[in-house]
Parts: sequence; C-alpha cells; structure tokens
Amino acid sequence: MAKSNNTLCLDKFYPEKDLMITDVDQQNDKIFIRMKSISSNCKCPKCNCITEKYHGTYNRKVQDLPILGKSVELEICAHEYECVNDDCEVISVAETFDGFLNTYSRISFFAYLTPIASESPSDVSRLG
Repeated sequence: MAKSNNTLCLDKFYPEKDLMITDVDQQNDKIFIRMKSISSNCKCPKCNCITEKYHGTYNRKVQDLPILGKSVELEICAHEYECVNDDCEVISVAETFDGFLNTYSRISFFAYLTPIASESPSDVSRLG
C-alpha cells in the first residue's frame, strides 16, 4: 500500500536498528506505540563487553514526547542479556537502545530533556 502525504512515519523518531514498531493505537488523548527489540547484542554498562548471550525478554512502559498534542506511551518488548566477562560483577544487562533509554528510566531521553510547556518554571527547574 502506497503511503499518502498525510501519513506520519514514526520509524524515523526511534532507533531503527534496535526497535521495530509493531502497533500504534491512537485514543482521544493518548497514543500507544508498541515496539519490540530487534537487536542481537548489548554492551555491559560496567565493563563495556559486548554480549550476545540472551537472557530473556521483559516489557517496559516509557513516556515519550507528545505527538500532535497527545501524550505518547511506548510499550517496548526488550531483551535482556548476560554479561560474559567472568571478571565483571554484572549478571544481566538491560538494553538502552543507543542511549534512547537509561537502564531503569520510565521516560525517553528526549522527553527528559524537553520541558513540558504546561509546567511552571519552578517545576521545570527540578529536572535539571
């Protein structure tokens, strides 16, 4: 099916080499974007060793920047890997998708850096 001029291509807003959009559900005030990891390895944040030893999957819910005035929630099915460096104390490694997410974050890197227009200046200052 050919893309029309009024179709928004969301793939370019997210790390294409690591994440694939599987579904988009638009509601009155919110957009849910479901994604799954397509990576085959991960770097340990402690020892920087690249590992391909798959440990499992887990689901993450992450707030992202609004689109067309609607809040956006990402539902990401991510991989977890095991660090293969015997000298490293880290056992499992969660994907960060090239810095798009922090290990335990519930908000995307770009949403964290962008103050919300409806917040007062004193509320925004707490982020920084």
